[in-house]
Amino acid sequence: MMEQEQPKQKAIIVGVQLKKGSDFEYAMMELRNLADACFIEVVDELSQKADRINSSHYIGTGKIQELRALMEA
Repeated sequence: MMEQEQPKQKAIIVGVQLKKGSDFEYAMMELRNLADACFIEVVDELSQKADRINSSHYIGTGKIQELRALMEA
């Protein structure tokens, strides 16, 4: 009996590039690698430059709307 392959989960990677941080590209690469290791297909990426992390949603409300549009596409 052959096992049926499960459909791959999909994800949009989201990151905030802090002005005082210097390893943003490395962190995004690590997120892509982590997703790959978990058999998650990265279908898009979204990033935002900011002075600090938005404490309520991590990213700003404009980026949340952009993320929503990406998810609906």
